[in-house]
Amino acid sequence: MAKVYFVRHQAAGYLTAFPFADPPTDAQIASIKKLCDMQHGTHHAKTEEPYWLKGVGIDLLDSEADPFAMVETAAKEAQAARDKATAGLPKVEFSATGHVENPK
Repeated sequence: MAKVYFVRHQAAGYLTAFPFADPPTDAQIASIKKLCDMQHGTHHAKTEEPYWLKGVGIDLLDSEADPFAMVETAAKEAQAARDKATAGLPKVEFSATGHVENPK
């Protein structure tokens, strides 16, 4: 399956303005990092950690692909994985009774 490659930046997300036919090189990522640094700064405001960037390959859909069927299949696979992971666990039930007052 054919792929398109983008750079993903922690603050900016997927940078779709720069699609690559092959995985971006370190030099290309460094160039995009300069642009992101100018726009978003170099470090996360809360953690003070440097923002990360990475190349990400995304599969291209052909003209026969059915996006709904793909999502439906992925959902069924995820549910099957959850069912398998929780198989054999005891069922837990709970109930509660409370009183709600309107504060004045």
